[in-house]
Amino acid sequence: MRLSHQFSAHNMLVPSGHEHSRISALIDKGLVTDLNESGFPYMTPIGRRLLENVERTFSLYARLAGADFVTLPTAMKTETLEKGQELGEQFRSKIMHLTGSLDDHHVISSPETLFIELGRQDQIAHSQLPIRYAYLNNLHRQKTNGKGALFPQQIKIFGGVTIAKQDCADQEIGRIADVVTRSFAALGIPYHQEDDYNGFDHEYFYICTPSDEGENLALPGVDESERVKAYSMGMIYDYPMERDFRLRYRDERNKNAKPALISYGFSTPRILHCALHAHRDSLGFNLPATMRPFDVTIVPSQNDAVEIANELYESLRLQFLSASHGDPASIDRVCLDDRKKVKSDDRKAFAAYSGTPYCVEVHNNGFTVTSRDGTICEELSEVSEVLGFIDTATRENNLGFKVA
Repeated sequence: MRLSHQFSAHNMLVPSGHEHSRISALIDKGLVTDLNESGFPYMTPIGRRLLENVERTFSLYARLAGADFVTLPTAMKTETLEKGQELGEQFRSKIMHLTGSLDDHHVISSPETLFIELGRQDQIAHSQLPIRYAYLNNLHRQKTNGKGALFPQQIKIFGGVTIAKQDCADQEIGRIADVVTRSFAALGIPYHQEDDYNGFDHEYFYICTPSDEGENLALPGVDESERVKAYSMGMIYDYPMERDFRLRYRDERNKNAKPALISYGFSTPRILHCALHAHRDSLGFNLPATMRPFDVTIVPSQNDAVEIANELYESLRLQFLSASHGDPASIDRVCLDDRKKVKSDDRKAFAAYSGTPYCVEVHNNGFTVTSRDGTICEELSEVSEVLGFIDTATRENNLGFKVA
């Protein structure tokens, strides 16, 4: 990624007084999102990299747990939504209805009934169960106070449904919970789990410290008498299929049987927000390898060093690609900050702020490699020597995308 090629590149600086600013304010000032149109955020290239790393972690563990990924439609028939759980007035007011020839549709906000409608089209056999579907999609809910990246109207969700035999429901809920807890561990996010809470089997919260951030929530598992400053990150629950609108499958005796429909949904931008909160330090955000946008930032210190900086940038991208056995995402783990109107010290500070563990300052006669805290690691004279240093760091110092 070349920072000089980005919109608002001149604003990619360490915010003054960031140590005392709310994470939500820092996110919406160009690090993660830039322009917000009433809760429909524009995500910057760096923000997209951060979010991709969060989603990649959840997707990996979901696939390991046997989930197949699908893509939801942008809209669905409102009639299909109405067939499911009774819609309260509050939920109904959040539906974004379409108009004209599509006035019987709405922008998708909750997909469980869509999966039920799909499952009713064919006769499901017991041998097909469990059916495990996952998705990464934007869902939409109209809010009067929807704004910014933390409380948007457009919500990116890692979610899914599992269709299973009734006697396997608890096992499948546990399987999904394992995906979630392993993902939180890989991202270094502490969480609190409330069980049998608000109609959900499990709901997951980030407890805010200091307490000036977060929503005031009643969480009996944390404090039975006082409200707690926290953010909800997502939930898992056994979706109640009511009335005649429900799935059936043919059991071992070729009889109709009702399966369990387990639904889950986690807001990935909210999880990103909580991860930034959890990994905040005096320099910015000390993010783990699973999350940080870059492993190396290259900073040419003078104009006459730009050409050699470009050579190093392209060489490092190819080296990361080779080391990852062709993973295209690996080439984005190198950043070239060649902004001409920003001082090199400010560019190095921004690299540390965004969590980059190594910065390579390029001079017209060599290279200085520093760690995130500014410690000089090496003074080198050739591109090949820098490549060798980074190759060793990649293998020894937990660079690149890795999950346990």
